[in-house]
Amino acid sequence: ICQACLEARRAETAARVALVYLGRDPEETAYGLYRARCGHDQRRQFDYVRRMAEGTAGLRCETCFAAEEAAIAARRGWTRIGPDPERNPNYHLYRHACGTERRIARANLFWGQVDCPGCGKGWSARESRIYLLDLRHGDRHFLKLGYSAHPEKRHRHQLGLPPEARVRVLRELVVPTGAAACAAEQRMHGDLRRG
Repeated sequence: ICQACLEARRAETAARVALVYLGRDPEETAYGLYRARCGHDQRRQFDYVRRMAEGTAGLRCETCFAAEEAAIAARRGWTRIGPDPERNPNYHLYRHACGTERRIARANLFWGQVDCPGCGKGWSARESRIYLLDLRHGDRHFLKLGYSAHPEKRHRHQLGLPPEARVRVLRELVVPTGAAACAAEQRMHGDLRRG
């Protein structure tokens, strides 16, 4: 393969998606260095840029995106600290104006559906419970793991069970905040799916 022709093709492919090809990444041969229309430099896989040119992948400047998320967080009283410690790309770690740190789903922050577990007044700041319910209806038997500030209310009024269903709370564990209970429930459901 002629290296000059290969580099020219890479530059032409980049130009088709409004990127300026700066050259190969000296660390990894599958990556190139590019400058986006916004002026920020990016490191992308050559194959990804090819797919962008074909219209099967999209371009997003991570620097601009992080700045946009930081501005949204600031309007809601939060500061973006960094990536999610649990490595979920849909979450980031934020610090509230009161100093409380919390993992927050990016979509929830965008829509303002977030409360501070340290100083907030919503469900996420109030005491909650992790529960395990034994549900029986006819010959069907289920176990339900979940969280609620009021497990009894959850099964009586929110699950839509028929009146003849028998429900027994097998276990309740008090958790300091709804946010902590929600996170614990998600981890447990993940463990159960993997187990």
